[in-house]
Amino acid sequence: MNTIPTLRAIIVDDEVKACENIGHLIKQYTQHVQVLGSANNILKAKKLIEEHQPELVFLDVEMGTESGFELLSHLENDPAVIFVTAHEEYAIRALRLSAVDYLLKPIDPDDLNEAVNNARQRHQRNIHENERLRMLSESLDENDLDTIVLPAMDKMSFVKIKDIIRCESLENYTRFYIKNGDKILISKSIKYYDELLESFAFFRVHRSHLINLRFIKEYLKGEGGYVKLIDGTTIPVSRRKKNEFLRIFEKLM
Repeated sequence: MNTIPTLRAIIVDDEVKACENIGHLIKQYTQHVQVLGSANNILKAKKLIEEHQPELVFLDVEMGTESGFELLSHLENDPAVIFVTAHEEYAIRALRLSAVDYLLKPIDPDDLNEAVNNARQRHQRNIHENERLRMLSESLDENDLDTIVLPAMDKMSFVKIKDIIRCESLENYTRFYIKNGDKILISKSIKYYDELLESFAFFRVHRSHLINLRFIKEYLKGEGGYVKLIDGTTIPVSRRKKNEFLRIFEKLM
């Protein structure tokens, strides 16, 4: 019988009540998580992490005059990090592109459970967080979200968004086709990536196909029509998406 390891956690939030609320939710809705303590500023958080070396950190993104992201470079023991945020659309997009877990306030118990389970799996599989967190920190520092983390079963791939040619839906999975010829299968739906990549000039021409508009070679007329991409693939355009696609395509020409 496999024993589920206990994750030792700390909570970092500038509001004492928020720390108490997260602690209460962890106790009530999760299993095998031990909260070691909480900190309401970056300095205290550093000391707490150095002292306890936790496996899990709940980290608030907006902390008054401080940012939770400032703590990232000090996580030397490589704990799993679950970010907590109330809004800040830019930060949320950065978190999603970096494939890290985050919770929106007010915290939903189901989302909390899912995030903790994800953290536990990464801990058990000895998946290191440092590279993803480094990329996230650099993206925010440079105000430049140009890379996406694609977490496949056996590895993490760091891919420039501009190098993604297209995405293909395979039920609850999405296959990415990269400019260098790589194909990466991810266990998330194409709907997730449609929402995430829309602002990067991607368009979902068909329920099964999301394409990078920069890689279109030509449009072939038909009932819905087809787009031919620079890698030679031909992708159908659904009748429902045809008019919207043509409006965007004409602007690119």
